[in-house]
Amino acid sequence: MIRRFFLRLLHEHGADAIIVSIVVLVIVTTEAVRRSTANVGVALDGAKASIDVAGKLLAIALGLIGAIATYRRFFKGRIMQPRARLKLTGRPILWQSVQQNGLGRVRALLHTVDVEIENVGAAIIWEPDIRVRVRAIDDDQPVNLDIGEDGIEGPVGRGSLSGVGPGETTVSQYRFHVPAGVRVFRVGVEVSSGRHVWHRSATLANQITPSDKAD
Repeated sequence: MIRRFFLRLLHEHGADAIIVSIVVLVIVTTEAVRRSTANVGVALDGAKASIDVAGKLLAIALGLIGAIATYRRFFKGRIMQPRARLKLTGRPILWQSVQQNGLGRVRALLHTVDVEIENVGAAIIWEPDIRVRVRAIDDDQPVNLDIGEDGIEGPVGRGSLSGVGPGETTVSQYRFHVPAGVRVFRVGVEVSSGRHVWHRSATLANQITPSDKAD
């Protein structure tokens, strides 16, 4: 767990660490040159030259700090933020007799829902966590008897991490049963990656239509 946490930090903030390291290096170099030039200046009575050199190096350091602020605000804060487009596709499959706690076996309709995650940004969406909820329309209570996942297709990988690359799409399929007494229900999906969260929902009928049978 700790190793995966540091791997994510490296992938997400590696560029920031490099820039900050450069700034620290420049500041340290500035101080070293200032001291060295000051000593030479005392020996040669050239204080003005040492001040000019130190001033120029300090200006470079301040410029790099400003570049970091601009990078974080306008580039990483907007362009490099993970962006996802979610799509839900539901389909009724067949009526089955399934076990319901406290009620024995009941008649329920098996449904499948495909959760499509399209990365429309410029950053990798690392390890998206998908949560699916099936709830009634009228009282917002859970109505599914079970939820199973049939796996995810199309993720990219790097080391022990997986994610969705820019321009790539993954599809994960879920299946569940809804009792016959429920006519309409809502499927809600929450996809999270780090501090970023996306939502999508769809309202589905708990019945098989002629068009479903034709497919």
